[in-house]
Amino acid sequence: MAEKSCVRRLQKEYRALCKEPVSHVVARPSPSDILEWHYVLEGSEGTPFAGLFSTFFSPSLNVLIFIFF
Repeated sequence: MAEKSCVRRLQKEYRALCKEPVSHVVARPSPSDILEWHYVLEGSEGTPFAGLFSTFFSPSLNVLIFIFF
């Protein structure tokens, strides 16, 4: 079981995310486990990733960043 401080922090972050959503991102914790989050990332318009979706269903997340010059 997660520590109470960890759960409180994640609940606080989720409330903030609900209040001010991030464009092209949907993120929600699992109803049964606040440590398990589900994400959907949408590619931004004007990029090679426009219209593409990536989903993550893991508490660990590897991020791949593309930089175009």
